[in-house]
Amino acid sequence: MLKVRVGKFVIVVAIALIQCSLSLTYGQIGIGQWRVHYPYVATHSVVDVDNKIYTASNFVVYYYDKQDGSLNVMSKIEGLYGAEINKIGSYNGTTAMVGYVDGSIDMISPGGEITKFNDIQRSLIIGSKSINHFLEVGSNMILSTDYGMSIINMSKKEVSDSYINISSDGSSNPFYGSVLSRDEDSIFVVAEKGVMAARYSSGVNLKDFSNWNVYGLANGLPAGKSKTIGRVGETIYVGVDDFGLYYFNGTSWAPTSIVGATGSMVRSIISKDNCAYVSLDQKIYKVVSPTLNTMYSGSDFLLPNEVIPGNNSDLWVSDGGYGLIHYVNGQTFITRPNGPISSDVYRLKFIENKVYACPGGLSNSFGPLYIDGGVMFFSQDEQWRAYTKYDYLPDTRDLLDITYQSVRSKWYFSTFGFGLIEGGEGGPFTLLTKSNSPLKSNQTSGLATDKKGTVWVGATSENIGDPFLYSIDKAGVWQSYFPFQNNGRYPLDILIDANSRKWIRLATSGGKKGLMLFDETNNSQIYFTESNGSGQLPTVNVNAIEEDREGQIWIGTDEGIGVFTNPSQIKPGNSIPNIYRPIVGGFPLFFDKKINCIKADGGNRKWVGTPDGVFLLSADGLTTISHFTSANSPLPNDNIITITIDEQSGEVFFGTDKGIISFRGDATRGEKSYQEVKIFPNPVRPGFEGLLGISGLTNNAVVKITDSSGRLVYETNANGSTATWNLKSYNGKRASAGIYLVFSASSDGSEKHVGKFAIVE
Repeated sequence: MLKVRVGKFVIVVAIALIQCSLSLTYGQIGIGQWRVHYPYVATHSVVDVDNKIYTASNFVVYYYDKQDGSLNVMSKIEGLYGAEINKIGSYNGTTAMVGYVDGSIDMISPGGEITKFNDIQRSLIIGSKSINHFLEVGSNMILSTDYGMSIINMSKKEVSDSYINISSDGSSNPFYGSVLSRDEDSIFVVAEKGVMAARYSSGVNLKDFSNWNVYGLANGLPAGKSKTIGRVGETIYVGVDDFGLYYFNGTSWAPTSIVGATGSMVRSIISKDNCAYVSLDQKIYKVVSPTLNTMYSGSDFLLPNEVIPGNNSDLWVSDGGYGLIHYVNGQTFITRPNGPISSDVYRLKFIENKVYACPGGLSNSFGPLYIDGGVMFFSQDEQWRAYTKYDYLPDTRDLLDITYQSVRSKWYFSTFGFGLIEGGEGGPFTLLTKSNSPLKSNQTSGLATDKKGTVWVGATSENIGDPFLYSIDKAGVWQSYFPFQNNGRYPLDILIDANSRKWIRLATSGGKKGLMLFDETNNSQIYFTESNGSGQLPTVNVNAIEEDREGQIWIGTDEGIGVFTNPSQIKPGNSIPNIYRPIVGGFPLFFDKKINCIKADGGNRKWVGTPDGVFLLSADGLTTISHFTSANSPLPNDNIITITIDEQSGEVFFGTDKGIISFRGDATRGEKSYQEVKIFPNPVRPGFEGLLGISGLTNNAVVKITDSSGRLVYETNANGSTATWNLKSYNGKRASAGIYLVFSASSDGSEKHVGKFAIVE
């Protein structure tokens, strides 16, 4: 484990100790396996269970093992349910409880076994079922939820009772947390409609609102929102946003010495060992009584959400900006796995052997969202890094696209509303705007670099007569281009095809989109429509453009996919050929689906992202090879926004509105000659259930596998430069232990290769 001191912080980065799903190198990731790329910087809960410190963000749980010092990630890949996490808790000091927004709960035993509890999620309760808080009471767990409250009998693993819509008129009243009085005679809750209390007894019907007392202004509580509650001895505390910490004196509520201010938020009150740990904005307090408290820090935390004590006056903090923090003797150790800095992702690109993620975005009407973030990139060393406004980049928002100009070693990042960022590897970076460059608009969007090394920049044409497109050649000289039609004023994306023509996705009036083909050599602009002779698009709402390995242009729209099979026929002055729509099952391909993105892999197969998951199609689009959703894969949700592919490894990266996840496919970029041929895993060890991979082959090479006696056991063709085998022979039985030979030849027979591998028992 590497510890790096940065200012007041020591950042603890797990390198070799992260679980194998995250620590495998490119060459070691198994074909057909998944891995997550979630941000670990924003955590909201922390518990100490079985000598492990668990913390959680919205999408992943990770824990620090205090015995061996390891840092371990748990996601859907490791068996978690996988919906959005809202809170974690603990039971009996041995079981971690993971509560989700859909009402599901995962229970993690000391041995790491995960038990899914979905009684609430499957119940007929109407409305949100989000789990907001866990309170352990004997063998019961009291859950505060968006519908009210439920009690789980932990011995029987069943819901013993639920209290729904506890309010004066029976309407929704979410509960955010609860605590029992010291004698367990009363229960106090913080709810959407105020602080409430009732007798906690088998003779009291808590489903009857008349049995509850509601506290407000008349009882000393100010009008701020209360979402946190705790107890020290006999004293009940609640946090009131904008005002601070209040306590119950037996009849009414009064302020403590911890006072808030306008905009302040009491994030948590965690009771432990006759004191409470209170987080208020960037401060943490240890509270012993209403007038006696200790402030741990005024600036060392960004957003401390929950705080629990360690063993020797140390603290463990789930921080919304830094992740898991260990506070020891005034030093702040940030302890988290490596990951991207944000779950926001608008575009993924594979450039210079790195995967780049742009976290910006646009509204449905093509307006700014003001998303912060920076440029995130994932390198061959398995590490996520970032350029942000805090270190390298100018202060901007809504970063939409990225491209690289190798002849000048320049990176370009577009931002919607702030201009164009230009700089070398690692900086310095300069912000180019309409005040210091030829740009006439700061709303830059699509970027691409052509074969000559010229960078192309799309930018909103704010006024009629302004350019919509700019080029920066290899000498750094700018050129401006002007739209022929009003619809051309709002470029979104740029794809440069094999003939150096620019396919430009457009935003148009009324929230609609469009498509243009631009060629600067003859200054032509061809606009496509739904009409015959103008391309006959399924709809002008175009979301994706991709050129496949055969030079065909695939167009993804709100109403499916179309293909320009011979784009060279599209010329200015001619009637535009109508787009080809593959027919599957008697209907145009995905005619009833919105297509968000399309990416061709090394085997020319098409990965298609939709709001209903991702589809892997055959090269012609007529056959669905795979369909991954959040129900049958580790995908965090079904809305696939953007896709890119590491062409060397075949790893496919999916950007969703819940973060980034990747899957190692079985296709890589086809080579003209044999490269460094790798067979993996080699040897194949007992228990291996994945696919054997053979990479570095020529494009679509023929591959034959024989046993040591020369008997053919399997034959296939490479997808691009990678072939796979499921280790089953033609009779369907798994291959036995022994030495196997791999014979491969290029499709024309001019290139040949022989290799071998072993299967061991």
